[in-house]
Amino acid sequence: MRKHKKNRIDETEKNIHIKEKIDQDIKQYEIHKEQFNEKTETVKKQIEEKTIKNVRRNTYSFKRLLHAAFNLSADQAEYDEIDDRIESGVVLRGTNMCILILAIFIASVGLNMNSTAVIIGAMLVSPLMGPIMGIGFSIAIYDTNLLKRSATILLFEVMVALATSTVYFSLTPITTASAELLARTSPNAWDVIIAVCGGLAGMIGTTRKEKSNILPGVAIATALMPPLCTAGYGLAMGNLRYFAGAMYLFCINGVFIAISTMLITVFLRLPSKNTANEETKKQITKRVILVAVVAIVPSVFLGADIVRDSVFENNVNSFVEKEFQFDNTQVVKYNVDNEKKELKVAVIGTTLSQDTIANLNKSMKDYHIESLALRIQQTEVKAGITTDELEAYVKNETSQLSAENEADYQEIQSQLIAARSELSAYKEKEVDVLSLQEELIVLYSAITKIQIGYLNGEDMEQLTVILQVANELTDEEIKRIGSWMEKRLETENIVVYQSLEGVLYPMGSRVKGDENTEDEENDREKTEQSEDIKEETE
Repeated sequence: MRKHKKNRIDETEKNIHIKEKIDQDIKQYEIHKEQFNEKTETVKKQIEEKTIKNVRRNTYSFKRLLHAAFNLSADQAEYDEIDDRIESGVVLRGTNMCILILAIFIASVGLNMNSTAVIIGAMLVSPLMGPIMGIGFSIAIYDTNLLKRSATILLFEVMVALATSTVYFSLTPITTASAELLARTSPNAWDVIIAVCGGLAGMIGTTRKEKSNILPGVAIATALMPPLCTAGYGLAMGNLRYFAGAMYLFCINGVFIAISTMLITVFLRLPSKNTANEETKKQITKRVILVAVVAIVPSVFLGADIVRDSVFENNVNSFVEKEFQFDNTQVVKYNVDNEKKELKVAVIGTTLSQDTIANLNKSMKDYHIESLALRIQQTEVKAGITTDELEAYVKNETSQLSAENEADYQEIQSQLIAARSELSAYKEKEVDVLSLQEELIVLYSAITKIQIGYLNGEDMEQLTVILQVANELTDEEIKRIGSWMEKRLETENIVVYQSLEGVLYPMGSRVKGDENTEDEENDREKTEQSEDIKEETE
């Protein structure tokens, strides 16, 4: 009984304990559920925030777009890395000098042969860009030592380049100024723009974290090497105008590359190596501006001349194209004679009347070309000629000219082939006269010199040998010489003469000075015969 009661009490306690545990689990579940919901809400909020940020990133405002497009600080390299890159280009060592001299030779050959590809190759290997960028960089960070070193190295490299190009153009057999050379003798304002843009691009590329291919492009665009070679050409040819124009172009490129480098350095706010007060900064700024103005002013005037000439040429073209509109008269060609101040126009078709010509002269004022005198060369075609007829005529003439040129070309080719064939045949029969002469002089001391030549007969070719002798050779000696030469030259048709005191004697004629019994007339005839044979032999 008691035992049964005790079991019931234990079971009750057990149930109570289980119930309490279940209640605790339910409370714990509720707590975890609340925490899970809170975390879920937090994650949702984070997702929404990220979504909003992505939307904002993809939806640029105009200000944000400008900032992203022109921000140079995003991929900017560290200052130490930028400084090392500039310093590495301002080094004077054997490698740089050898590359510079080779590049100068390459550029000089390219300019001499008018080869653009060769000139570009020389610009790619040129080491001149380093010291120029070093000058601009040193001015911006107030590094006096770097400035002095850069200027000294640049001056030395320029002198070496001028000396090398002058030597080349002094030795080359081609002295005519090519189009590539002439293009470097007349700088203008557009060269300033190219130098500024090239300098800006070069410094931007230098300050990036990753190395880019900007500098080779800048070297090609700014063209530091060809102007120096052109200046060397001017020195070699004694043409100071070419020298001055080319050196001015080099100065424009160098000055504005350095200034552009300085501007980018200041814009990026790279730290200065030395401190400078406001007064010093103002002095540096004034000097830089002064140098820029001095460099740019002449180019502006030269550029203005180019613009003026271009506008004038366009006015001439417009005048001819618009005013010479006739049904039965067409313009064949026209050009401006600057020396005589004349506009020459060649026309074909119905003859233009004096009134028409007078109206054309009056209309020149409307095109601002009244400074030119109009000269019209007329080829009369009474029936007149239309534009289509003129084009057909020109096409026909061009075709005929092409056919004639083709025929001339074929004839020249045939002559060339025949000449080559004759030359080849001649080379096969070519005789080493000097070797034969040395051998014969050793064998016969009386021989002083020999002459050999072919005489063309109707049926055979005869090898004629003239022996210039100090003393007379006997017939037997001449026979032996003839036999020896037949074996030596592997030929049979050999005739040997001996020449004594300018007179030729064939074998069988005896020369014995005072004992000679022939009269003066025979001597004269022999002399004439010998001269004829000599001429034919030569």
